[in-house]
Amino acid sequence: MVQQISNMTIVAPVSSTKRGFPMYYSLESTKVVYGKVLLDQTIALNLQARNVTKADIVDQVSKKELTEIIAIYKFLFSVDGE
Repeated sequence: MVQQISNMTIVAPVSSTKRGFPMYYSLESTKVVYGKVLLDQTIALNLQARNVTKADIVDQVSKKELTEIIAIYKFLFSVDGE
């Protein structure tokens, strides 16, 4: 949604370091990239300004997994768990 309005994309690093923090999501649907998404370390980037194209994408999560990741990410900004 952010990208549709401003060309900004929210991205999160992925780490293979074994940690059990609650805001780290273990990837399950990817085929090339493995590890945990560090949801507490997201940044917004203008991928168009950086000349990122679809050819630069090495892997992607399933729609189901993306929905789960977004739900956890939204929790970071919730008030009283809402």
